[in-house]
Amino acid sequence: MKFLLKKRHVVVFSAVLFMCLSACLRDNDKGDEYPRTDAEILSFGLSSDSVTALAKTIFTIDQNWSEWQDAQEYAGCIYNRDSLPYGTIFNRKVIVTYSNAYSTNSLQRISNDTVWISDGDSLDISQAPDTFRSFPYDNDPARIKKYVLKINIHQIDPDSTQYIKVAEGSAALDFLKTEDIKAIVFDGSYCVFSKIGGVLKLYQSRDVVNWSESALYNLPDNTIVRNIQAVDNRAYAVTEKGELFITNGTVNEWIQCSTPYSVVSILGYLKVPQIASAIQKAGLCAVLDKDGQKIFGFTEDLVNWSTGDVILDNFPVHDISAFSREKNTGSLTLIGGVSATNEHLGTVWGTQDGLKWTQLKTSAKFPALIRPNVFDYDGKFRIINGYVANSSQYNSHIYVSIDGGVIWQYDAVKIARPDDYINRSDAASFVSPDGVYYYVLGGKSEEKDSEGTDKEGKYLCEIWKCFINRKNFPTDE
Repeated sequence: MKFLLKKRHVVVFSAVLFMCLSACLRDNDKGDEYPRTDAEILSFGLSSDSVTALAKTIFTIDQNWSEWQDAQEYAGCIYNRDSLPYGTIFNRKVIVTYSNAYSTNSLQRISNDTVWISDGDSLDISQAPDTFRSFPYDNDPARIKKYVLKINIHQIDPDSTQYIKVAEGSAALDFLKTEDIKAIVFDGSYCVFSKIGGVLKLYQSRDVVNWSESALYNLPDNTIVRNIQAVDNRAYAVTEKGELFITNGTVNEWIQCSTPYSVVSILGYLKVPQIASAIQKAGLCAVLDKDGQKIFGFTEDLVNWSTGDVILDNFPVHDISAFSREKNTGSLTLIGGVSATNEHLGTVWGTQDGLKWTQLKTSAKFPALIRPNVFDYDGKFRIINGYVANSSQYNSHIYVSIDGGVIWQYDAVKIARPDDYINRSDAASFVSPDGVYYYVLGGKSEEKDSEGTDKEGKYLCEIWKCFINRKNFPTDE
């Protein structure tokens, strides 16, 4: 049996101090004083084979419950601070264990129906909250103590996903009206690179709601915006001319790096765990143009480059979603993208050295999507949004992989989007540094003209905050 009592504090005062304190407390109907009685319940517990969570449930006993409806009575409240799991149902009786100041006097339930119970009896609590009377040893009515039993159960499914629109419509969000957009997290700041009218600009925010333009130095307007990638407070970018740029301390200032060959695309940064073998190295992976051939490239220090084979025609080169994981052995995973032959792909590729790449044999794979949002959240890869290639429709499914991109599932009820979430492509997205939230910024909607043929739609100036409920539950101090 587990229980927790709110402590009474007994303090010895001098006569003068006691008089002053008493005068101060007269403004409070009850203050901290209440009649003490041997009918007080000192411990309380419930158990049931059908509700296993009760075994670890601690019940708190508030001997002077301020919410009792009758101001002339002194009542207590018995409740569990930590709510029972969502969906808990008491469809069978439970065992009640308790003790009070005088051994284990009988309790009388006076809500729903009148039932006398003793320690160890079974009781139907399906209609909780319940009200009980606890009797003193001599059954003196003046010293009977009432208690309310409240069973707290989570009312929100912890594994369901919430979608909250946190911003929309203001002129301050006009930077979202573009396909050339990329969102990253850099040194605790949320950053969006946006190119409108051929001009590249940087916008920053600390709360994802309020945005302002920031200075941007030395990053050319011909930067391939959607290929900008960030890792460990360093960001990388490549221009349409094949020039490689990296941040110089801050996200506002960039410098160009010398490369032996023109850079076609940044594939991502390969991280490795500390326990990795001496052979495995961390570094930047890219596609290079060597004498007109596209080859794999890898560098640890941005100075010395190793080169690999010529890429295959079905390998993703543009609009890449790259994810580096350090668990067990370091790996870099590419999801979707566009090939060098301009084919939209519904494939997954991986590498452990940046030079040798393998296409994962996926089951129930997702379709080829044009500019979806892909992110690593809650230990799973997720794909949302995007336009279905070779079709006339936007993607309305959410694809999830729990094993690094091999097995994919879609449209789980727990992660379905709300009705007012418009299907879209070309949005920006990122996951918060603490991994609690993921955000979707802007995008192009599926709204069509009167004949239903305008698949281009319009740009959405809105920001959505999304999260799994359990990640947002408060924690006990």
